Amino acid sequence: MKRKIVLASTSPRRQKLLRRYIKNLQVIPPKIDEEEIKENDPRRKVLKTAVMKAESIMEEVKEGIIIAADTIIELDGKIIGKPRNLNEAKEILLELNGRKHKVITGVVVIDCEKKRRIMDIVETEVYMKNLSIEEIEFYVKTKEPLGKAGAYAIQELGAILINKINGCFYNVVGLPLPKLYEMLKEVNVNLLEEYLMGGREH
Repeated sequence: MKRKIVLASTSPRRQKLLRRYIKNLQVIPPKIDEEEIKENDPRRKVLKTAVMKAESIMEEVKEGIIIAADTIIELDGKIIGKPRNLNEAKEILLELNGRKHKVITGVVVIDCEKKRRIMDIVETEVYMKNLSIEEIEFYVKTKEPLGKAGAYAIQELGAILINKINGCFYNVVGLPLPKLYEMLKEVNVNLLEEYLMGGREH
């Protein structure tokens, strides 16, 4: 029997990525305030936040599979989150300009019936180009940086800001699909089978 799969997220990017495989994906916004999660270690923070996102909707879901993820940027051990306004976006991009940073995502899969929880962390190194102030200002004016960890979207207009990456591309987008595929297989969910059973959503 096909199992219910629920994504605990408000991210349009994560929803779009998963809906490539899961036509009947259910999305429920997590009931947490991420600003209140105090954790200085980037890896512990993403995992803790992802777990809290997933657990916050368990009462509502009760059965099926819950998926949650959280992504941050790490630069020299410092956590860089999402800009709250365009000025913050510009400041973040100036900080990342011409430098290597890490994109770190915590992923959690919960099997509600078996009360089984699988967790993992994926890291990708991203090298940003040496950009002029004018180029950064042009990009900020597109408003794309808002709501994006690190103030850029590698899969959209922000692709031209990046020189190269080492690691999983989809991790930089916000959901490391190859890792999630392996995690879901542990709870007997195969994304390719889901795709074939549900048909593709365009």
